[in-house]
Amino acid sequence: MELPANSGLAPLVCHPAAEKTAPVVVLPGRLTFLEPVDKRHPARKVHRLIQRGDGRAELVTTGYGKGAKFHHHTASVADIDELFTALETHAPLNQFAIRGQVRPDAPAVINRRMAGDDADIQDTASNVLALDLDNEPAPADLDTADIQAVAEYLRTRLPPELRPVSCVVQLSASYGLERWKTGPVLLKARVWFINATPMNGPELRRWFALANTTGCAQMDPAVATANQPIYTAAPLFQGVADPVPQRLALLYGELDEATIRPPAAPEPIVYAPGATGARCPERLALLVEEIRAGAESGQPRHPLINKAAFTAGRYVAGSAFSRDEALAALLPAALATGSAGADRAVRDGLAAGMKSAPILVGVAPATSDPVESPAGIELKGPTLAHDLHRLTKAPVEQCRAIARAILIRYAPQSPRKRPFTTLLHETLAALPDGHSAGLPRSLGAFCDWLERQARQRAVQSSQIDPAVLAELKIEYRRIQTLEGLHSEILQNPDAIHLARAPHGSGKTEEVLRPLSQALPRVCAITNRVSLVADLCHRLSLANYQTTRARDVEVTAALGICLPSIVNPKFNEILSQADGLLIDEISAVLREAHTPGGTLKANGPEAARRLTAMFNQCRVVVGVDADLSTLDIKTIASMTTRKIVVYDMEQAPHDGRVSFADADNIKAQILTAVANGEKCRVACDSSATAIELTAQLRALYPDKNILCIHSRQGDSTAGDPAVINLLRDINAGLPRIDVLIHSPTLESGVSITIPHFTRTFGIFGGRSVAPAGFIQMLKRDRTATHFEIGFAGNCRQKLPTHPREILSALEATHRREVEIIGDSPGASGLIRIEPATPFDERVCQYRAARHIDLNDAANNLLLLLESRGYRIAPCAAATAMSREERQEARRLADEAYREAVLDAAVIDGPERAELQQRYHLNPAETAEAERYDAALANGLKPADLTPEALRLYEHGRLLGWNRRFDLLNAAPLEGLPGSVSDADYVPALTLRRFDLAASEAYRTLFDTAGLDWRTGKGEVDAASALDCWRDLRASACRPVLEHTGVCRFDAEPAYPVRWLGDALRKFGLALEAAPSDRTERGYTLQRATLFSQDTTVHAPGLEVMQRLWQTRQERRNILEANLPARTRHPMQPALV
Repeated sequence: MELPANSGLAPLVCHPAAEKTAPVVVLPGRLTFLEPVDKRHPARKVHRLIQRGDGRAELVTTGYGKGAKFHHHTASVADIDELFTALETHAPLNQFAIRGQVRPDAPAVINRRMAGDDADIQDTASNVLALDLDNEPAPADLDTADIQAVAEYLRTRLPPELRPVSCVVQLSASYGLERWKTGPVLLKARVWFINATPMNGPELRRWFALANTTGCAQMDPAVATANQPIYTAAPLFQGVADPVPQRLALLYGELDEATIRPPAAPEPIVYAPGATGARCPERLALLVEEIRAGAESGQPRHPLINKAAFTAGRYVAGSAFSRDEALAALLPAALATGSAGADRAVRDGLAAGMKSAPILVGVAPATSDPVESPAGIELKGPTLAHDLHRLTKAPVEQCRAIARAILIRYAPQSPRKRPFTTLLHETLAALPDGHSAGLPRSLGAFCDWLERQARQRAVQSSQIDPAVLAELKIEYRRIQTLEGLHSEILQNPDAIHLARAPHGSGKTEEVLRPLSQALPRVCAITNRVSLVADLCHRLSLANYQTTRARDVEVTAALGICLPSIVNPKFNEILSQADGLLIDEISAVLREAHTPGGTLKANGPEAARRLTAMFNQCRVVVGVDADLSTLDIKTIASMTTRKIVVYDMEQAPHDGRVSFADADNIKAQILTAVANGEKCRVACDSSATAIELTAQLRALYPDKNILCIHSRQGDSTAGDPAVINLLRDINAGLPRIDVLIHSPTLESGVSITIPHFTRTFGIFGGRSVAPAGFIQMLKRDRTATHFEIGFAGNCRQKLPTHPREILSALEATHRREVEIIGDSPGASGLIRIEPATPFDERVCQYRAARHIDLNDAANNLLLLLESRGYRIAPCAAATAMSREERQEARRLADEAYREAVLDAAVIDGPERAELQQRYHLNPAETAEAERYDAALANGLKPADLTPEALRLYEHGRLLGWNRRFDLLNAAPLEGLPGSVSDADYVPALTLRRFDLAASEAYRTLFDTAGLDWRTGKGEVDAASALDCWRDLRASACRPVLEHTGVCRFDAEPAYPVRWLGDALRKFGLALEAAPSDRTERGYTLQRATLFSQDTTVHAPGLEVMQRLWQTRQERRNILEANLPARTRHPMQPALV
């Protein structure tokens, strides 16, 4: 085989032959490369595409050779840039690298041995750190052909101390062959670093042993061996192009050098003089099992075998068994792993172990001063104080690792639990005496980096990046005031004008109002129905809700909410408007790209209408305090017009924020109302707003307490009193004592009179992003002090990369098509389609939202701080008791049940008519809730009972029913050929993918060993973890992630809890099974599971089966009385 020559590349530095008496010189800034003398033993892989006789193409790989003699070369690698250059230079060459060095007096042609008189390789300390990753699964959203994306992801999977460090990522020769290979996609690569301190082989092995226990990507410790080949040559492809055109990438980081240090070597075990060990061949069985179990769990096989053989050698030295017994037991186990070098690994490990310190069975060491194992560095303390105490008692050599682990563990709690500076100072104060002088500075830099990362995440979704806009050729201007901006806009009507200005800066009055008066025909859009009245009042517009159809044609200025722009009634004015004014444009764009939101399936149509108006209207203006880079990029993708962005600087202010847990803030609200203060409370949950309102009204019936929310069943958004208030909120405020509102009042309304003396917020971070909650708080322009209570931990684990979300969606779509394609008559009916631009924008907005919600409380505080607010925890106060919380819930539930059960009974057509209404008054929303709750329970609306309404759980039963229906869905049997393309929804993000979901749901239960039909089956922690691992590697993984049933980011610490969370998506739960076993088992719970506050946690198996059977009977009756019709292929037949 002909290999490429070294033409055009940097010259290699070769060692000339020298006398054997030359001294040993350590050159830590060098990397050694070996080149096989015999060209028949290549140092690279060759992949050949062969056409078989049956027409199939097969990729055949020729592996690395087994050369015995080598030329040797070195390259200078003083820094990360030189390391990248060296690897780039040697990639085309038939060479591999080794961690060790060739002895200075070696000849031009050497062997690769480290032991014996003729050994030419020395284990010298090196500051070049090579990490070999072979078994890292690829996330579903990762573009595995993009080396930069792969490299960035792999760096996130490394130990924390390496993540901010510059590195070189080199994809392995077997990377990217998924097209020809079966099994899960694995990211196989080497990641290279420059370490500040050179390390030798034993030191590096100890570091690998510690790092591989921290949950990071598993690293093969074999590279710690000085003569271990580290393959750097790019593979050759014959008959097919390399699927990965670039296999080497340089990633810069916060630091240029890593600062890892090896854990201290454990003290050797010393036995009393003359001690002899007992025979114990039984220990061999444990070593054999160690090899088998390690190979099955995916551990690198060669080091696994070598380690077991080395331990066996120490037992042989201690007379526990003989060498022949060890070989007879270990060789079959090693060969069974499939490792090519199994025989050599066993024999070499055994020989090395026999030369090491023996293990004497049954003999106590002469010294009993144990040193904590480096592998035991794992923080398990229940609080920071416990972990700091451990740090104070830690050996000096471990204090750095423990201190960094403390910062990593507790930084995500800042600033809510404590400021970053406090965390750092407490950690430094706990360092034991004798630590290195530079350790505090190093920990300080690391904590600063953690804080910068947190602050960057917090502002990401509401920040404008001028560099990105420059790349898109979008004009960006910083401004000091909005005064006169409308005149500039009118002078430059060809561009789309976007303005970001702080809350209360006058965006509506200074920009939108003058434009609405200057343009002959204008349309103003906002995101929420409840905000249109205020916008129309301030801009002197006709309200779409009160404008009759015959008057639309003659209306010159119209205010409308986003969901209604798809109504044909308004086509003419929307298409002929001279000006398009969008208030809260960031919220409008988010809502348009949120499937399942207020737009339901009309998102693509609303986006199409916005696109048309962006390009047709003479003047287009959008304003928002939270205008972001993503919003601007979205608009740029929807128009070819010039875009001008105005960014008004935040003026200094004296605003401050006090925060505590929600129960503390609720107690302060009760006290403030009792003291006669005028209070406004913003809640990101309708349920919280309703419960607080019920509690206050019960305590203070003489006060005027108004609650504005839109929860189905008892919504007040359509209450005439609320509508009248929102028409001119400042005029109506004097008669209100307490105003409590949900996100219905997130934006658009401005309170400009100093009426409220206290402004509170209750934030759970489950549905409203931090920027949106600040919008809610800032509705009162006069408020300067916000008191915020956090409900729960405000943390989630949602996917945060658009590609990950889109990949799961596309994989689910492909699986749906595959299932349908296997059915008779389906040929040509269904096809795999690419994601639409709308789908891509949906995934981008979803990822940005997930970043905000994953750490909502801290993101909220850091975002407020970035806008100039001073944040501090509230002074200690009495919290609302559990009994008070339960009483508030009881009062709210009582009012809800009374409203729904007393509501008039309506039929299907009447319910459909209500669905089309802009607003429902309280009576109508209760009627709709009664109908929906009865239908979900398989009842007629007239037969709805309190128990059935409780089970409905404000609509949660709908989701439980839907998933349980899909779990029972029969496989698709035959598809008629008459279904037209018009039946398909073009946007993938709006499709249901019932067939793929049904298959994935069944696979989940089957893999767990649980039968949802009979309730049989039992799981424990081990089997639940096996279930997680099997599903993670299965084709169902992206479907389960896309449908929100479960995630596979990190191995669950509590597998049974993970499985229980997934089962609750089906209305099911686990309960402890009676057993005499040590390991507790769990089965499907048959009875309904209630939370502590009597909320339905899961209906249970018996209820879900009964409801499903009832729905089946009703469905069969309906189908028997309806004419036959073609069933859409996206809908599964139900058993």
